[in-house]
Amino acid sequence: MARLALTEYVPVGGYPVLPVAANAADFAFAEPGVPGDGISFTLTGKEILLVFNSTAGALTVTINSVNDERNRSGDIAAYSVGANEYAAFGPFPTTGWRQSTGLLHAVGSAAGLKFAVVRPA
Repeated sequence: MARLALTEYVPVGGYPVLPVAANAADFAFAEPGVPGDGISFTLTGKEILLVFNSTAGALTVTINSVNDERNRSGDIAAYSVGANEYAAFGPFPTTGWRQSTGLLHAVGSAAGLKFAVVRPA
């Protein structure tokens, strides 16, 4: 399975350089190219995963966990996102979620499920 590597968006903070430049606060949702392919991003423990269902029917997202120091794991499995709705997950602690590659992995059930990652500064 291929994974789309997401670029983490860092929002404009409370004390930005003024004036705030046009498009400085913009971000975009990304969609894996093939249904069933997932997404990944570097997990530092601060990230919020945003999910948008751009279709006319419900779709699901699964976020893959890993075993923690007590050998526990617990995927967020097949979470339903309704038509034209958004969902937000996180921040994710690194223990139990960060893969051995340093990434967090998630997968959508079908085309039309789009993802973005926000990492506050």
